[in-house]
Amino acid sequence: KYLAKEKIMSHIVKLGITFKDLNVLKKAVVQLGAEYRSEYTYTGYYSDQKLKCEALIRVPGCKWDVGIVKDGNEYALEADAFVQGTSGGKEFLKNIRKEYAAQQIITTAKKQGHSFKRTTTAKGETRIEVQCY
Repeated sequence: KYLAKEKIMSHIVKLGITFKDLNVLKKAVVQLGAEYRSEYTYTGYYSDQKLKCEALIRVPGCKWDVGIVKDGNEYALEADAFVQGTSGGKEFLKNIRKEYAAQQIITTAKKQGHSFKRTTTAKGETRIEVQCY
């Protein structure tokens, strides 16, 4: 898993979030203002610590990458444990599941030829209305 020549102490943790569709995940990442990159290594706490991944996420306000790794039939997020303590990392991890679900609905609606309207409530909740004809 590690590409560095020496074994070093790792802070890398699975973030307990999995996804089935990388294309939907990419849309969710971009919608949250982060950057999705089709790269095959991500960086941990130590700059020379390169870890294998399917793709990586660069979160604004966070100096460490989030790796997207294959986990059976799904994709899991993993990163240096310090990501969870940064303001950007906390906010991203708090919202990625909800945004992924929203993007799944939008993607399915588009594939089926339906129109949709996305709004945000006064409480900050996402509302998606799909119009089926």
